[in-house]
Amino acid sequence: MEQEKKEIKEIMQEQKVSPETEEIKQTKYELVVCSKKGNVQKRYVLEDGKEIIAGAMTECDVFVDDEYLSSKHFSIKLNAGKIEVKDLGSKNGLYLLLDNVVQVNGGSSLLAGKTIFKVEECKDA
Repeated sequence: MEQEKKEIKEIMQEQKVSPETEEIKQTKYELVVCSKKGNVQKRYVLEDGKEIIAGAMTECDVFVDDEYLSSKHFSIKLNAGKIEVKDLGSKNGLYLLLDNVVQVNGGSSLLAGKTIFKVEECKDA
């Protein structure tokens, strides 16, 4: 358990995961799934009002094969220009240490299991 905590801390430091939140301007955003080394694996456009579920269950909108992810680990939703992230009762938590719903900004990184998820402006917006 201590080794896992150490690895998570190292990953967060490498990727500069930050819990900072701020008001978000009206723009398009995407959820970017990255390896623990930061390599982009897949991108999902966030549509206003549509909740996206990420987890280790193949029925999730964002399926990631990660043994440390719960079946339904977290949800993310663009709501009137604000990005809301909610831990769905995962076993290993979601770093930014979420207890409820939090707003994040473009450029934020989330760590769930050993997978990094980034929220970025769409490049083709």
